[in-house]
Amino acid sequence: MLERRDPKTGQTPLMLASRHGHHEIVSILLAAGANYDSVDFEGWSSLKAASWGGHLECVRLLLEVGADADKCDVGGRSPLGAACWCGHEDIVKQLL
Repeated sequence: MLERRDPKTGQTPLMLASRHGHHEIVSILLAAGANYDSVDFEGWSSLKAASWGGHLECVRLLLEVGADADKCDVGGRSPLGAACWCGHEDIVKQLL
């Protein structure tokens, strides 16, 4: 159940929680052993989703467990690029 994927998007519970900024759920899923570097069908990782959404606490939690800040999606876009594009300066600083 922890790694169950949405059949249309390939997103896991951790990706969804990260995308929507639910940092308490992200913390619980990480503690339970969720794969923090898996990607959906577009190549988005949980870290990229949190970076795009501007969810600093989720970004911090993912970086603390070792999420790959350089992992790019299928279009070659990284979490740092997503944070820059969306104007999330606090996340840009966290990723650098």
